[in-house]
Amino acid sequence: NKTKIKIRHSNGNKEEIKIMPERASEIALERLGSMNLSIILKEMFEGKNKSRIVYEIGANKTGRFIGIFKIKLKLYAIIDSQTGEIIRVNKPLWVFFVSG
Repeated sequence: NKTKIKIRHSNGNKEEIKIMPERASEIALERLGSMNLSIILKEMFEGKNKSRIVYEIGANKTGRFIGIFKIKLKLYAIIDSQTGEIIRVNKPLWVFFVSG
């Protein structure tokens, strides 16, 4: 048995979710490298009449800035619910200075 999930867009169109949250979290884990993930399924608008359903995944990561100062980072990724493609990753520009 397979369960199908369909979402209705704000304009009334229906769309089937092909990538389940477990797979989206695996994709985000590979890219963000953090185990502490939060997942939200939401509609992302791309112009006047175009939208898509995406997963917004947030992660909190701790590390050391320049190996000295303890720091917490907030990382975000947007993943397409149809293809599993990473649309966007938001992380600080200075993240390469953080180890751990």
